[in-house]
Amino acid sequence: METLIIKIDGMHCGSCVAGVEKALIQVNGVQSAAVYLEAGQATVTYDPAYVSTADLVSAVVTAGYSARANAEPAPAPAPAQSGHCGSGSGKSKGGCC
Repeated sequence: METLIIKIDGMHCGSCVAGVEKALIQVNGVQSAAVYLEAGQATVTYDPAYVSTADLVSAVVTAGYSARANAEPAPAPAPAQSGHCGSGSGKSKGGCC
């Protein structure tokens, strides 16, 4: 197993976090995924025999967010609280609603 840090732009609330976690955990080969709103990143433990880093980044992009693999792991902050941003701007514009 390997661990990857993915930098994510466009998350605004707990609903965004849940959507990214769901997208990552559904990828074949992912053992665990933790998404951190304030840090704008996800920590993913995965089996490289089944999934590539590009596949993991693609899963986040498909969920509606900008993402890139981070070359240097950072300490993970506490997970964000669930909530709703109520921005109404839509995922395609960086919102969650």
